[in-house]
Amino acid sequence: MLVSEILRIKGNTLFTTAPEGAVLDAVKVMADHDIGSLVVMDHGRLIGMLTFREVLAALLRIEGHNVHLAKNGAEALKIASERNLDVLILDVAMPGMSDYEVARHLRANGLVSQSTRLIALTGWTRAADRSDALEAGFNHHLKKPVDVEALKKLLSAQSS
Repeated sequence: MLVSEILRIKGNTLFTTAPEGAVLDAVKVMADHDIGSLVVMDHGRLIGMLTFREVLAALLRIEGHNVHLAKNGAEALKIASERNLDVLILDVAMPGMSDYEVARHLRANGLVSQSTRLIALTGWTRAADRSDALEAGFNHHLKKPVDVEALKKLLSAQSS
């Protein structure tokens, strides 16, 4: 696949942010345009890419949460087995194994307690997708890019 093909699918538009931009502004752009990444430009020069995963991790850290990022399902299982986690946020399209497989494995093998909240983060929002997530062991099913305020409420309810 060529970059031009991706641009044609995405509408020939790349969304950008500046390095000095506020993180919440980046989240708003991503949510408003239903995109998972931004091109970071500085005085007309490309200096990087910012993914929603990175933005979400930064926001959670700002809120005082300890954040552990996994690149794939196997790494998520390893992190969960090594730490006592209160919440896991898993992307449905995780490489290697689906978040459903990860959730089932976490629950079936006692890698998390019953009180551990599993949150599916997904672009799939049909009723059947929500049902599949709950059946796999998730407590919540959120559309991405996630509404940060809704996630904050969910996490604060978890910690109280």
